[in-house]
Amino acid sequence: MNEFRTILIKLKEIIKQQLQTDKKILDKNIATALNIKPSALASYKKRDKPPYQALITYCHNNRLDVRKILFDEDVPINNYLAPEPIEVDKVRVKYFRSLEVYALYLGKRF
Repeated sequence: MNEFRTILIKLKEIIKQQLQTDKKILDKNIATALNIKPSALASYKKRDKPPYQALITYCHNNRLDVRKILFDEDVPINNYLAPEPIEVDKVRVKYFRSLEVYALYLGKRF
């Protein structure tokens, strides 16, 4: 896993490519891209803890490979096809209070 400063450098490169600019990318630009407050980014940076949920959401929304940002991989950042959003009432979640109840639902015994 990369340390947070390495992740910030990679994010700056990606944002610079997306904006197609030669200007320096600042931390406030990264905070805006990640949809978090600049003060929150400064806090993450101070603690050297990446905002994982914001990073994953950013990568998903921009169709980026999160593995390239979070892990040391020599593979270039590839675009991937994002899955179609799940429509309402298409997925049903059934909750079971224990494994035994789930086994009974499946018709099996432990």
